[in-house]
Amino acid sequence: MTWNAIIVIVVVILTLIALYKEVFPPVLTFALAIIIFYFTGILNINEILSGLANENVILIFLLILTSDIVKKTSIMDNLIFRILHPKLSVKSYLGRLSGLVSFFSAWVNNTPLVAFMIPYVYEWAKKKGISPSKVMLPLSYAAILGGTVTLIGTSTNLIVNGLAMEEGLPSLNIFDFSWVGVPMVIVGTLYIYIFGQKLLPSRKDILSTATEQSREYLVETIVPQKSKIIGRSVEVAKLRNLKGLYLAQIIRGEQIIAPVSPKESILEGDRLFFAGDTAMIIEMVEGNKNLALPYGDKMIKQEKNDIIEVILTNNSLLHNQTAKSSNFRKKYDAAIIAIQRHGEKLQGKIGEITLKAGDLLLLVAGQNFISYSENEQDFFVTSRIKQIEIIPQWKKTLFLVTLLTVFVLSVIKVLPLLLGLLMVIALCAIIKMVRFSDLRRGIDLNLLFILVLALALGKAISNSGVAGLAANTLINIANGNPFWILVSIYIITNLTTMLVTNAAAVAITFPVAFAAVSGLEGIPMTPFVLAVAFAGSAEFITPFGYQTNLMVYGPGGYQFKDYIKFGLPLTLIYMILVVGILSYLYRLY
Repeated sequence: MTWNAIIVIVVVILTLIALYKEVFPPVLTFALAIIIFYFTGILNINEILSGLANENVILIFLLILTSDIVKKTSIMDNLIFRILHPKLSVKSYLGRLSGLVSFFSAWVNNTPLVAFMIPYVYEWAKKKGISPSKVMLPLSYAAILGGTVTLIGTSTNLIVNGLAMEEGLPSLNIFDFSWVGVPMVIVGTLYIYIFGQKLLPSRKDILSTATEQSREYLVETIVPQKSKIIGRSVEVAKLRNLKGLYLAQIIRGEQIIAPVSPKESILEGDRLFFAGDTAMIIEMVEGNKNLALPYGDKMIKQEKNDIIEVILTNNSLLHNQTAKSSNFRKKYDAAIIAIQRHGEKLQGKIGEITLKAGDLLLLVAGQNFISYSENEQDFFVTSRIKQIEIIPQWKKTLFLVTLLTVFVLSVIKVLPLLLGLLMVIALCAIIKMVRFSDLRRGIDLNLLFILVLALALGKAISNSGVAGLAANTLINIANGNPFWILVSIYIITNLTTMLVTNAAAVAITFPVAFAAVSGLEGIPMTPFVLAVAFAGSAEFITPFGYQTNLMVYGPGGYQFKDYIKFGLPLTLIYMILVVGILSYLYRLY
């Protein structure tokens, strides 16, 4: 074993541990690994940057942008209301939800699709009087199942295809996945339909827990210059017996006054903290000229403003941060005007209160709030008062016809999909369905770096000879039998994707699969490439292995064990059928 091989094995193991333990953000973990490979001579700069020129990496981002446009046009709204109407039983709803979501997931990126569907599914559960935990996880699983039907259904498929092309293999066709993906959607939908109601728990989500507690928000105000209450006592200023509100404390410089005496005089610059319900807070901050908001005052005095209530999700990056430290105003074009935490009495300036998962926030939002926040998973919008932009029907029709035409032309190989999607996005910009500023915000640079560095990681595994060593070991254990090699590759990839990101999992296991099959004569490479892709996507056992699982974790109020209970049987069924179908189609037995 060479030194390069030893270095790669050690670095890959440390990378897996760091990703699993979340020691650093994933992009930094990948970057550190690639830096080590560069300075040890395992990778050169061209190999590191080759992912930027990979067609499939660019295609992933074009599909995400196209998915965002589909979501913004509300094209799916009528279809959703027709198919998923409130009169359905839970069992029927699960069946229809799985079918609908898996169909769309085959054509649009599943992450924005699930983000789009969460409010609809959540609202349906509340109207039926059932726990969202009965329907949220099936939403994620259906998106995962549907994403495996086509080459463009999930970024994992495109990454694996990119890795294959890096090794000189021909690109997979858009429907090469369908021979396995379609049967798996059918089986998965039946599983959800039959066992969903029985195996899924009835848990209270963080929103239900919060709303059952006192909806007593803490709102901060400030006494501005020329306020008529300056110099008056709390009682004379009529701040003592406000309807639905009470004055909880005053902060005057470094001094905290609590409880507040009715005889306490009000001074300029005093920060007055009131506690009460949402309606009374909004009424007070909008109608009281003697008090101002230290955050968002200009916004709330505009002719048009949005008052929005959100709840911080379990995986929110805002958890354990303050509004000030997180640069909340600039990041979301919104200001926090009030906070509520399960009935707990909060103290201190709103901008300096450490936020926690489950906190309810009352926001005053600017015009860019929707575009700034829709790609984030930091909070879940519980109620929104806003103007919805109406897109003319002719624009929606033109967009749909063009998009469908591009897909058809790409299938029959008349037009490359990448060029077709560029044409669709350009058309949307020309007819002003989207703005270029919105398109720029839809590009997730964090994801781009992860994909590029993951491809470089796979290259390092190949260059160092580790892939060959692992492949020889695998061949010896399987005694050269293609079927058992296929089974082994699937299991290794699936176990890896439970611990780390899908991109990392397939980047690590694909070179091993390629090296193993390259050493076998007369054995096609395609089934092994597909096995890596399917195993990399089929993550049903943990909330962390696939992003859509994590997205429903908070709204569904799930615990880790819920994923194991509902996902383990599906994982085993999925593995058996994928391996069985691939072995039959490609005569590996």
